[in-house]
Amino acid sequence: MKKSCSTQNLMHHIELIAKLRHRHLVSVLGHCFECYLDDSTVSRMFFVFEYVPNGELRSWISDGHVGRLLTWEQRISVAIGVAKGIQFLHTGIVPGVYDNNLRITDVLLDNNLAAKISSYNLPLLVEGLGKVGQVVSRKGTPSIKDEDKVDIYDFGVILLELIVGRPLKAKGQVDVLKEQLQASISADDGARRSMVDPAVHRTCSDQSLKTMMEICVRCLLKDPLERPSIEDVLWNLQFASQVQEGWLHNSNPPSIRGSPSPAASSRLHVTTLELPRDSGYEEHERDLPLGIGIALLICCILYMLLSVVIVGLVPYYTLDPDTPISSAFGDSGMQWAAYILTTGAITALCASLLGSLLAQPRIFMAMARDGLLPAFFAEIDPRTQVPVKNTIVIGVLAASLAFFMDVSQLSEMVSVGTLMAFTSVAVCVLVLRYVPPYGVPLPSSSQTWIDKNESRLQTERFLVDATESSDSPLLGARDDKYFGKRRKIAAWSIVLVCIGVLGLSSAASAERLPSLPRFTMCGVSAAILLGSLITLGCIDEDDERHNFGHQGGFLCPVVPYLPVLCILINTYLIINIGVGTWIRVLIWLLVGSMIYLFYGRSHSLLNNVGYVPTTCTGKTTVHLP
Repeated sequence: MKKSCSTQNLMHHIELIAKLRHRHLVSVLGHCFECYLDDSTVSRMFFVFEYVPNGELRSWISDGHVGRLLTWEQRISVAIGVAKGIQFLHTGIVPGVYDNNLRITDVLLDNNLAAKISSYNLPLLVEGLGKVGQVVSRKGTPSIKDEDKVDIYDFGVILLELIVGRPLKAKGQVDVLKEQLQASISADDGARRSMVDPAVHRTCSDQSLKTMMEICVRCLLKDPLERPSIEDVLWNLQFASQVQEGWLHNSNPPSIRGSPSPAASSRLHVTTLELPRDSGYEEHERDLPLGIGIALLICCILYMLLSVVIVGLVPYYTLDPDTPISSAFGDSGMQWAAYILTTGAITALCASLLGSLLAQPRIFMAMARDGLLPAFFAEIDPRTQVPVKNTIVIGVLAASLAFFMDVSQLSEMVSVGTLMAFTSVAVCVLVLRYVPPYGVPLPSSSQTWIDKNESRLQTERFLVDATESSDSPLLGARDDKYFGKRRKIAAWSIVLVCIGVLGLSSAASAERLPSLPRFTMCGVSAAILLGSLITLGCIDEDDERHNFGHQGGFLCPVVPYLPVLCILINTYLIINIGVGTWIRVLIWLLVGSMIYLFYGRSHSLLNNVGYVPTTCTGKTTVHLP
């Protein structure tokens, strides 16, 4: 370094270097310096950079690499990483660092093959200290307009080497290849692929290749003013990545096609709703709607605020699909925020696990009290009044599953179970509204009383209560044939709704099915579903629904339309779950069915009970022996 570089300037230099923390820049971990003896000014400086294990990018293309080469999608990802690093150098710090003389040998690859720029204009940063709003060029003076376009040209050369797969050592080679690329863009697919590295020319989509070539040619234009901005480069690279990914998965991004599968494998944080549901014993008619409503409101507000911050912080097309939130803050130079978000994510995961461990033991306790599980699970600790044994069993079971199974497999299984539970609830709403049970269970000890009063109970079943309507006779007998026919029509309509939903969801998800049978199946299933839904909408709901269960509390609105819509959406998501997940879920269901058949069915409290009409429960007193 120059002798005029004092220790004070050096400290400013190091302070600025320490700010260069970005996932696509090689970080400086330490430093030391050598001083002149006469005036203690700095003579030389040494930096310790982070270790990047996979070496230079050039060794991962067809330039004599003996191991595996980068695939086409990996090359696009590397190009995006280099562009993000350049964007941070230009706009992520003040003053911006331009004219970095980038070469493909300056790009290193980490363990995950993410690109890291190892050479940026460090000596020039000293000159820019205190010059807020100015940028620094290789000559150490404030830059002219469009100084950033020099780095765009260097990026174009790196992109050209990624495409052709060989080193470019002279500017003449770059100009010749640029002209050939420009000519091949308007040519046929074969001409374009002849320009590509032979290792990947068969594995890239035509649209993705064409987009990459267009970006490269624009970056290599002689006039700096005609070169694209780094934001424009990033947008086009992200588009090329989406096109390539869609081509590999036989879809057409960017679109919503193909999204049901990841949507079906996400649980949507329903644990937040399960916690108040499974722990609301006291005043549940008031606490459950209030708790679920507040939980939904908090989650909705947090998601909306986070989305506004992320989209306002970085362009949506530059988001990392694996770690979108933390990488967005990290790419913007706020690494401290990424650490906070990571800590928050771990805390939220622990809270979700604790919430599940709180709810599941109580579900087992309720099932054991009904006789579906052994009495061991119904025991409560006399001191803490908590099902301690259940909690231990559930904790050991959860830990075992987490140890032996992949997290993605467990999350998909939980998602299937949650969607199936939601679908069952929607079907039960239709059943309870249109074909509710006529009887309520009474203990087996009251069977003698039921036998003696059977004739009176059958008569009262079809009598209208005097308080129900002032327009109808006080003891007007109901038409047994009418109500029987109405219940039969309603029951068949519910069955046809389920059949129509299953057929429509299956046909919509069967992308490999030929168009004619697929559209035919969709049309027939949609007609069955629509006809059944209209029939249910025209039928009066059964009066017995008022006598079933507890009075008051939440009632599902817009029946039957809302439950049918819920069944349709959930079934469509369930069908898009992978086959492997379904096999694991079926094994799990088989185990549960065996427990019910060989234990729960014979020990259930409903195994030996008598039933009386629900209309008689409010005015009949049963004296148990």
